[in-house]
Amino acid sequence: MLFRSRAPLPVPAFEMALAGIGVFPPRGRPRACWLGVDPGGDAVRRVARAVHDRLRAAGLPEAADEFHPHVTLARVRRPGSLRAATLRLAAPAAPSPAMRVDAITLFESRLVPPPVTYVPVARVPLSA
Repeated sequence: MLFRSRAPLPVPAFEMALAGIGVFPPRGRPRACWLGVDPGGDAVRRVARAVHDRLRAAGLPEAADEFHPHVTLARVRRPGSLRAATLRLAAPAAPSPAMRVDAITLFESRLVPPPVTYVPVARVPLSA
């Protein structure tokens, strides 16, 4: 198992909400649609750093892309059919209700064969 340590991550539990909508990549043809994290984005970044540290200790390379706290809503099969401006108009004006985060679950994305499946790899608590 890649994520052997079940010890709590060194990040305290926190509150977060979802707000704002966007696409990856930010320029060109979108491949994924997401909701942003606000408030709570800084805490999610700390969690991501702690996870990356453990994965690196397990021998996996560091991710090349900068991490942006988000929740993926959908992957886009035909990128030409999605317009970021249309998504922004459909986004809720106010953030979601706040939710408490006291653990994380690491998922593996299996992109082929379709449909995409997400398999839980590990669940780890945050520190008290």
